[in-house]
Amino acid sequence: MTPRHGRRDSGFTLVETLFVIAIAVILLAVGLAAHRGAQRAARKGKARADLEMLRGCVDAYVRREGGLPPDVTNALRECAAGIRINARGRPQDPWNNEYCYVTNGPRAFLLFSAGADGQTNSADDVRLGQD
Repeated sequence: MTPRHGRRDSGFTLVETLFVIAIAVILLAVGLAAHRGAQRAARKGKARADLEMLRGCVDAYVRREGGLPPDVTNALRECAAGIRINARGRPQDPWNNEYCYVTNGPRAFLLFSAGADGQTNSADDVRLGQD
């Protein structure tokens, strides 16, 4: 900067300040996008881990009782530590929806999460099955 009328100005011009603010906003937007992507991946990973644990609980129930539980809550009585349970005693996925448990005959079942949208049979479902 050049001195005006014999005094030296210190500080930044309006253009310099706006330029720095624009860079900060761009960095913030990139950081938020990366955070959302990481959060989405973490929730899917948690759902997969929960489903693996629930499948283990159902398998243990089958070995103990000789058949599939009528409801996934019956299989949870002795296992599934770390899975969130709602007020109705049913396991919740990371999006606060109940995990889905469907029997397909006397020995086959499906376990899945409806995902972020809460709608079954959509692209964001997290599935785990046993045929």
